Amino acid sequence: MFSKAVVILATMVPLQASNPMLQILSEINQPENKINLARGILLIDQLIDPNINPEKYKNKLDQLNLEIENYHQDSKGPNKLTNIRKVLYNPKSQSMKYSYHHVSQVPPPTKRIQQSLLSYYLKTQLGTCISMPLLILILAEDQPHQLQLSVLNDHWALTFKHRSDIYFEATSNQMLPITKWANASKNEVPKALKKSEILLAYLQLYGAHLVYNDQLMKARSLFRYLVKKSNGDPTMRQNLKAIYARLYIKTKQEAFRQLLNHY
Repeated sequence: MFSKAVVILATMVPLQASNPMLQILSEINQPENKINLARGILLIDQLIDPNINPEKYKNKLDQLNLEIENYHQDSKGPNKLTNIRKVLYNPKSQSMKYSYHHVSQVPPPTKRIQQSLLSYYLKTQLGTCISMPLLILILAEDQPHQLQLSVLNDHWALTFKHRSDIYFEATSNQMLPITKWANASKNEVPKALKKSEILLAYLQLYGAHLVYNDQLMKARSLFRYLVKKSNGDPTMRQNLKAIYARLYIKTKQEAFRQLLNHY
């Protein structure tokens, strides 16, 4: 049974079997080992832009996986991350069809939401600190013992379960000391997110989208839901509030300040 808050969220769009929000909430509430991360992410993309066809981009992910498998015979072993990096970041590769690069200019906030979507990254090969590590995590999903996604101060990056001293910065294709990212003075180590938490964090993009389109009641409902689902986790709440604070600072739109004042 869904809670009252979940029912309110589901009615943001017409209640149909294909209702993206209802499907997303169902995905989030599944056991972790049953969650299809790529499906959930692409459904959120469709929620932001109804013209997006999740199946089309699922096919693109399949093509990328095939590219990685064909790149090296050991692509399913310990070297898979190396092969993913070679396929995504090395335009001189003989078998390359893709070349992925970080968005070189910070776009206006309204466009940055769209440009942070996984589907936009797959379509244009231009990504952000959200879509770039997310794609690698999805491509390496069959190796859960290696990679995990962490979010700190509104920045997304990949960390390693057995190497707490380094992280992978997908926007620059570099392995960096964790102190370059974490708040060393507070000894704050980025929290690794479960799949359900990744979907909740990604849903924040939809919240920003709602505010920019003056759908404030829906934005508040989503914001309350996300705060509730954070279960008091300080990192999740911090990241959630950071997005709305940043949007308010950049846009000076009263709607963002009102959301922050509620929490």
